[in-house]
Amino acid sequence: MSNLTNLAMSSGFHKLDNIIQQKDYDDDTYDAENESRSNSTASGGEKHSGSGDEVDSAIDGYRDGTAYGQKSKNGVKEKLTGSTQVSNAGYDVTGRLQQEEEGESVEHASMDDLSDVFIDEIQQLETRDEDFDTDLEIDDQKWLNPEKYDNDTTGLSKYLHACRQQNITPIRYFIKHMLQENVNLCYRGLGPVAMKALAVPLEINTSIEVLNLEGNWIGSEGAHHLCHVLKENVYITYLNLAENKLGNEGGQYVFDLLLQNRSLDWLDLTGNEIGDAAAENLGRMLKKNLTLRHLSLRHNHFEDTGAQWIKEALSDNTTLESLDISWNHFQTRGCVLIAEGLKENAGLKEVCLSMNGFGLEGAAGLGEAISANSTLRKLDASYCRLPAEGSASLARGLQANESLNTLNLGFNSLSPEGTHVILVGVEKNDNSSLQLLDLGTTKVSKEFKELQDKLASSRSLKVPWRRLLEALHKEVGLDLVEAFKKDPLTKLREWMSSTGYSLANLEEYSNNGDVATLSKETLSPSSRLQISRSQRIR
Repeated sequence: MSNLTNLAMSSGFHKLDNIIQQKDYDDDTYDAENESRSNSTASGGEKHSGSGDEVDSAIDGYRDGTAYGQKSKNGVKEKLTGSTQVSNAGYDVTGRLQQEEEGESVEHASMDDLSDVFIDEIQQLETRDEDFDTDLEIDDQKWLNPEKYDNDTTGLSKYLHACRQQNITPIRYFIKHMLQENVNLCYRGLGPVAMKALAVPLEINTSIEVLNLEGNWIGSEGAHHLCHVLKENVYITYLNLAENKLGNEGGQYVFDLLLQNRSLDWLDLTGNEIGDAAAENLGRMLKKNLTLRHLSLRHNHFEDTGAQWIKEALSDNTTLESLDISWNHFQTRGCVLIAEGLKENAGLKEVCLSMNGFGLEGAAGLGEAISANSTLRKLDASYCRLPAEGSASLARGLQANESLNTLNLGFNSLSPEGTHVILVGVEKNDNSSLQLLDLGTTKVSKEFKELQDKLASSRSLKVPWRRLLEALHKEVGLDLVEAFKKDPLTKLREWMSSTGYSLANLEEYSNNGDVATLSKETLSPSSRLQISRSQRIR
């Protein structure tokens, strides 16, 4: 290549054109080289995560229909004769671009001027000749196995390419945070199409560990694309898919993912309308998965069939530490099955059963589970329709349990006598670890308060007194009847009842703008329709 410069100067523009044509490659070769350079740039680490200019460049490149810095596909294949277009495929064209911006026409330049313009370009070709020969030697392998030569660990170029294919705008926040461990994309209205594009870079991204996709309604289609790529991802450990309308089909995709994925240890599927149709997949996953530690199935549609699969899975699973199945459709039979699963489980530390219909049989089963389980630290059984008759079963369970630290029995149908029986069960257990007993607004008796004070001093047991009501009113000197009589609204109701007036009439006057100056006489039955603006209410 050392003779290229002299040849260009002596032969003029025509021979220069022929020389450059000899160095020409086909379009696909240049696309591959440009894409390789683009990927190399995207792997530059902090440039993409910390620099707003780099993100803007990526977005601008996407909008121009090019992939992150790529230029015209024509490369040096464009004819330089009689043309003002100059390729940017590896050549320095700064001088030519400046001439075009200044309004100078390369077409009318002299032969000497043309030679001068491209001398530097030819010299750069000479210095890069050895590199091009090396590229040619491995190009075939690049085409056949591009993944072996892709050093982009963020997936930026793949994401921009996927967005262009789906005809959607890339998410600037995602591009700026692709190198961070925590990516929060909750409530961004992604939908299944944007989720498909977003899933592409996750297959190779090595930085993201926490991914929050809550409230994006990606549906079962979006779940399919996401789960497909996460089977190969070993870096994401926390995944929040709450409120995404996954349904039974999407739930099956997620549960099947966890049969293969060995990195996820925290999963939130709250509010996804998953029901018994996906229960078998859930059960199989819980039996075989050895890495998942926290699972939330709150606000879903599981019923008795789902309870059966959960029961069998809990009997075998020893790695799950936290389970939230509150606000499902479990009735008495389903709750009994879940209680049996907890009885046999040896790994769970926190369980939330709130807002499920246990009833008397469920209360008995729950008491047995508390008695037999030796790992549970926190149990929430609030709003579970636990009757007063079930207090004895719960008390027997607490009398034998040595691990439970926090118990929430609030907002159930427990009577003052029942709460006292439960506390007696705690007192009889010298090895009890219970530190907090939440009874919500349940009434308690004087005997309960005395026993609680005793346990508070000896064992530091706490009961949130702010939620205890009428049973203590007499002790603090509060007469509810007298307080009710002094209430202003009570006096108003009594007066309106005696005069035959109603709140509906008051609302009618208010809508007419006449309520501001009503008098007692005006409100009397004989003169309700006569409104005086000059009198005030006495």
